[in-house]
Amino acid sequence: NMTETGNIAATLAEIRQEVAADSPLFAERLLEDVAGSGGYGYSGLFAAAAGEDLGNVYRLPIEYIFEGYLLHYGASRLLESGSDSFSLLAGDYMYARGLDHLAATGDLFSIRMLADLISLCSYIHCQELDAGLSLRAWSLAVICIAARRAGVGGPCGDCQSTFDNIKSGAWDGSVGRDEVDSLTTRMLAAFPEAERKRISAQMDRIHSGFARRGGA
Repeated sequence: NMTETGNIAATLAEIRQEVAADSPLFAERLLEDVAGSGGYGYSGLFAAAAGEDLGNVYRLPIEYIFEGYLLHYGASRLLESGSDSFSLLAGDYMYARGLDHLAATGDLFSIRMLADLISLCSYIHCQELDAGLSLRAWSLAVICIAARRAGVGGPCGDCQSTFDNIKSGAWDGSVGRDEVDSLTTRMLAAFPEAERKRISAQMDRIHSGFARRGGA
């Protein structure tokens, strides 16, 4: 979807400007071509589930935090690769920036969900578990947050408890990508068919983007 690619490129360009203004260390490592650095992210998934108005509010925090994840465990869309210490520093900065943007919305539920997601992804990668589980946990967390903000009920009503169960299941090895996919499918059942199709298409696009870049 070229429109969505453009939206994410515009969001990354905005983040790029903030990063450059914040630190010369980051400014000198910024990639020249934001649009060519990977036109995928989770803000489009959020907009598909919550609507464009809410999507516009959440696009910066979601892409900042996802960029932090990529710096820690993948390939950044914004910064040249450097030492492990630089990637960790830059990733922590992106996490903090994203949570700061999120705090401006006053949405404490989303702050908790994304902080839990950061913690879960750290555990998955540090324990060298299935990296694909992180992508699916990202999708589920974003859908949970979007559903809550959009007032979608049904299985989405107790999404914090569901996500807590995923975390504890990952700890003890009883939850993998299939289990998370099943939970996500159950969550999607609460959305109208047209929205469900848009959400599914966004998830497919994210996973395809990672596959093209050699990710999970």
